[in-house]
Amino acid sequence: KDDRYTFTYNQTYRPQHNIKVSFDYSYKYGYKKYHWLETITDDSDNLHHIFSHKDHNEQKYTIRFDAFLSKNITLQSYSEFIRTNHQFSDWSELLDDELYPQETNFTSGIALYANENEDPDALLGQHPHPNNDPFFFSKYNELIYNLVLKWEFSPQSNLYLVYTRYWFVNGKSFKSFLDFLDYSGKEPWVESSFDQGVTVKYSYQFDI
Repeated sequence: KDDRYTFTYNQTYRPQHNIKVSFDYSYKYGYKKYHWLETITDDSDNLHHIFSHKDHNEQKYTIRFDAFLSKNITLQSYSEFIRTNHQFSDWSELLDDELYPQETNFTSGIALYANENEDPDALLGQHPHPNNDPFFFSKYNELIYNLVLKWEFSPQSNLYLVYTRYWFVNGKSFKSFLDFLDYSGKEPWVESSFDQGVTVKYSYQFDI
C-alpha cells in the first residue's frame, strides 16, 4: 500500500512596524511499494527494469527578513534549506508479461549494487547504491542565502547590492545542519559545491 502526506507550517512576526520576519516549513513523507529506479543493461545486452521500495522524506525551511530602513532604502534577506533523506530498499525486477515486479537472480546478486556508503566494485560491475547515488537525489542538501540592499534614489531609478551564498551536497546525509555547512569530504559518490558572490544591479525606467 502506498502512502503520502504533507505537513506545512508558517509564521509571520512583526517586531516593529518597518520590520517583518516570516518562517515557512514543509515536510513531505511517502511510501511506495513499487518505485521504478532505473533500467540496467547487462553484459549480454539484456534490459532489466529495476524497482524498489521507497520511503520518501523531504523537508524545506524558508526564512525571510524584510526591513524598511528609510523611505528609499530596504533590506531583504532570504534563506532556503532543502533536505531529502529517501530510503530505497528491496530490489525487484519487472519481467516481461508480469504485472508486478519480483525478486530475481539479477536483483538478488552481489553484482547489482554496492553496499551503502561503499565504493562499487568495478570487477563485479556493481552500480552505486541508490541511497548514495546522486542520480536519485536520495541524500540531497541545499542552502541558498540572498541578502539584497535596495536604494530607490529617484522615482525612476533603483540600485541593488546583492550578496549570494550557496551550499550544495548530494549523496550524503548529515547529523546536523552545522555538519552540512562544514562538509569538506571527498567521497567519490558525493557531489558538492560551495559558492558565493556579490552583484551590483542598476535599473532605470524610461518614459515612452
